Amino acid sequence: MVLALALAACAGTPASTAPSARSADAVASFDHSHAAFAKVLDGAVSSDGRVRYALLREREKALDAYVDGLADVRVHGMSKPEQLAFWVNAYNAVTLSLIVDNPSIASIRDLDGGEVWKARRFKVGGQLVTLDQMENEKARPLTDGRVHAVVNCASVGCPPLPPRPLVPDHLDAQLDAAAARWVRTNAYDIRGDTLYLSKIFQWYPGDFEGYRQDAIPGANEAQTRALWFLARYADKNVATRLTAGAYNLDWNEYDWSLNQAE
Repeated sequence: MVLALALAACAGTPASTAPSARSADAVASFDHSHAAFAKVLDGAVSSDGRVRYALLREREKALDAYVDGLADVRVHGMSKPEQLAFWVNAYNAVTLSLIVDNPSIASIRDLDGGEVWKARRFKVGGQLVTLDQMENEKARPLTDGRVHAVVNCASVGCPPLPPRPLVPDHLDAQLDAAAARWVRTNAYDIRGDTLYLSKIFQWYPGDFEGYRQDAIPGANEAQTRALWFLARYADKNVATRLTAGAYNLDWNEYDWSLNQAE
């Protein structure tokens, strides 16, 4: 169980940085194909990106074993693609394990008063880290805004959970595919004459800076970056409409309900 690794609200507990025989073994044997996680995910993600948690509960031991295997891996010395794949997969696996361990919740925010991302620390990569640290200190600095398309917080408002783990050998293609999947699903919504953008673009505008091109009428800076990101991964005709300035713009309310497949 992931709770075996979590230290809820344990601020001040130091993470061990001293190498050990166990950590050396973990480094030597670590599988960058994340095959164990691939087996856990196989068939567990529906076509719309929802998660079959009932199936994952049947695979709880395998999920726990994968998460346990991340504890003492020494990330230092890995290539950037290896690090990014490691931290994204770790974030997703730990999050899935939290939901599997708490089958009665309707939202991940039901845990720890809505602060599960900061309240619990997990032994991952030889460190005690929170989910917030895995995402914002470990994964995000290694790439661009596409990272948000592969990190999943078990909520309907999140971009779809990737159906397979990230692997360093095909990382760029996987990030592009995930971005395109996000654009097809819930990165934006059009209702009437208003285009509603995912709040992820509002929360992390700096991550999408590199996608900005020309100014778009009626769009502020964060919205402009978001629209050009959408245009990059949308169908050509859709991209043209998105960047024409033809819509009123607003931010979608984030749906924190559990991304449970029906």
